Amino acid sequence: MAALLEAAKATSGAAGGKRLLEPASLREMWSAQTAIAADDEFFGPVLGDRHFAAYGLGFTLSDYRGHKLVWHGGGMPGQFFWVMLVPDLDLGIGLLGNREDYHGTMALTYHILDRYLGAPATD
Repeated sequence: MAALLEAAKATSGAAGGKRLLEPASLREMWSAQTAIAADDEFFGPVLGDRHFAAYGLGFTLSDYRGHKLVWHGGGMPGQFFWVMLVPDLDLGIGLLGNREDYHGTMALTYHILDRYLGAPATD
């Protein structure tokens, strides 16, 4: 995750002197391909004013407190993973769980992000 964030931050697609992605590929992956209604809670809680939500290529995109979020999650019975990248903050949050329900994992991710941002806690 750190290498992907480093490559994204530099927009060069490279990390540690090694090319991971072409810059155009990274921009395309993290660009809106399919719009989602910004108030559709299935694709993430509506916390504060969300201005956009969309699918990229393999990632869901939205914004939160003025920052673009790039995230993906998935699971099977008894397991779930969640990764959220905040490229402009050079931040990545990855969580693993032993449940297939994503709601708690998503809530914890936003709690961690709020703490990182120094934002007031939400319930």
